[in-house]
Amino acid sequence: MILPAQRRQARLAIHRLGASCTIKEPTGETVNGYGKKDGSESWSGVADEKVVRTYTRSSAPAQARLSGGRYRTESPVLVFRDDSAIEEGFRVEYPDGRVYEVDALTPYPSHLEGTTTVVN
Repeated sequence: MILPAQRRQARLAIHRLGASCTIKEPTGETVNGYGKKDGSESWSGVADEKVVRTYTRSSAPAQARLSGGRYRTESPVLVFRDDSAIEEGFRVEYPDGRVYEVDALTPYPSHLEGTTTVVN
């Protein structure tokens, strides 16, 4: 059970720390064998929301390819409000020009966390 105060605290933290981002959905009409909509070149804006971008293991992302992995900047975790318009397969466009595709969402009582992959 979550108290309303905890949900308000999470929303306030996302509002203060987040950047105004555009959430986009695919506008393709057919679905391929992987459950994603075809027509990946056409995206329409769904909402403008504050989103917090976090990186694993440190606050400053560093290159991890030397240790046999991906760049940490290629897969940040995005934190959304609990009533966000985000879904798996949607894209989030940051003000700095980076675009992330949401691979999976983890719902919590106070917020949503999305694992992502950088698109551009």
